Amino acid sequence: MPTGLLTALNVSLTLILEEGLERRISRTRAAALRVRQGLRDLGFSMLCADEHASPITTAAMARQDLPVGELVAALRDRYRIYISGGIDDLAGKIFRISHMGRSIEPQETDRLLTAFDELVRGAIPPQGRAGAESG
Repeated sequence: MPTGLLTALNVSLTLILEEGLERRISRTRAAALRVRQGLRDLGFSMLCADEHASPITTAAMARQDLPVGELVAALRDRYRIYISGGIDDLAGKIFRISHMGRSIEPQETDRLLTAFDELVRGAIPPQGRAGAESG
């Protein structure tokens, strides 16, 4: 295993232990719930109920008016936010958001939800969509 990965793992584990494992788990769960509620408020539904969902990943159903590929690309290209689409039978049907590391910080969940809000409301349409202006 490369030394850089071991160093990163050591730093991450040190930060988690300094914060306290239970506190980190609680903050991770709270961030996931906040993101899920924010997505619901924008008309997305979750793949599964919160009580069955992982606290480190949100899987949400795509909306017909915002295809997964366009959503993933717009978040990456316009906001430098990285999410993933579904795989296998769920490809094109869901997208996945990670709740690990910095992404659990309130300013990061705010940034994510603001980007989703802008895309959903059409303030910044994804590039490549018919009728969308490039900019």
